[in-house]
Amino acid sequence: MKKLLIFLYLFLVHSMNGLASTQKYEDHQVIKKQVTSHILQQASFLGNDVTARVNNIDQRLRLKKCTAPLQIKTTGNELKPGRNTLNVSCLSDTPWRIFLTGHIEVFKDIYVAKKLLRKGAVVTSSDLTLKKTNITSLHKRYLSNRTSIINQSVKRTIAKGSLFTTNNLTDQLLIKKGDLINIIASNRGFVINMKGTALANGSEGQRITVKNSRTKRIVQGTVTDKATVRVQI
Repeated sequence: MKKLLIFLYLFLVHSMNGLASTQKYEDHQVIKKQVTSHILQQASFLGNDVTARVNNIDQRLRLKKCTAPLQIKTTGNELKPGRNTLNVSCLSDTPWRIFLTGHIEVFKDIYVAKKLLRKGAVVTSSDLTLKKTNITSLHKRYLSNRTSIINQSVKRTIAKGSLFTTNNLTDQLLIKKGDLINIIASNRGFVINMKGTALANGSEGQRITVKNSRTKRIVQGTVTDKATVRVQI
């Protein structure tokens, strides 16, 4: 019985010492959770659907228990999609500091091609569909505004489900080089309507060179529709 009591005493002392020892140091997982929470709070400006992942802390690091709240700061100007470095520090009687890497992923519903769109096609509203997409590494090369996609001309064939970008869309050509057009010349209240020929391709709002069919004079004007170029004289 005496031996049993001694054994229980030693076991309890050892367990208490072990517990006291572990309580002197920060739990790495707790630190990770705090950093993850900080990232999600600070990165809310990136969108409503943001995920964060923090790399593991080196297991060899024994960080003294911090009696003050941990200080967490971003080393850059602000958090951004992708890789971020965070400064985690303790400002208590036994200060310490570590750097952790946090990865942010941003998801957003953006427009993609509902079907295959071949080069030269003009995008209509029926060609668009929304799809939840990871935009972390897209660097805003995609077009997210519906009005900036519709009525654009396909510059490169777009596969079904692919994003609309400035690389695969261009302004729709309203006038092509050689087209017969109307030249409307105006100045201070009077308007002259003449026939002419387009000497270059042109999209809406673009300035192109045209030639008056009667006088053969070459002037520059602004494309307003499929058959009209306005000239200020």
